[in-house]
Amino acid sequence: MDRLKNDNVKLKGNVIRDKFDNVNPDEVNQTLGITSENSQESTGVSISALDKKAEYIVIKNSSATAVDLTGWKIVSVLGNQSFTFPAFSLAVGASVKVGDSANNSGIDFCWLDGGGTWNNSKSDPAELYDSAGKLVDVYSD
Repeated sequence: MDRLKNDNVKLKGNVIRDKFDNVNPDEVNQTLGITSENSQESTGVSISALDKKAEYIVIKNSSATAVDLTGWKIVSVLGNQSFTFPAFSLAVGASVKVGDSANNSGIDFCWLDGGGTWNNSKSDPAELYDSAGKLVDVYSD
């Protein structure tokens, strides 16, 4: 931008600056240690609800095919508690409810029954990881 000002170039409209100074962004990302493994996977599976007080989370399959959730993991970020799905396939359009069965009816999978998972007074996002450990979804509260 300074070079344009020094050359008395008049600009009108939006200016887009190349943050990579014409370097291949993939090479820069590798140098910085940034990988796509930390980005969210697009699987059609997402966290559709989190009720911290009632201690449950709902995972929904919005894709066009059933999704094998075997080995997938739900993580309570603040407390670092996790639930790993056993052998289980989530049908097209279906949802699964994971939580404390002592406080809820209709729980499909029990997680830390009666122990409390979510911090009710502080921000405690939920993360969903596939069986390869790739982040699929984040539910921020």
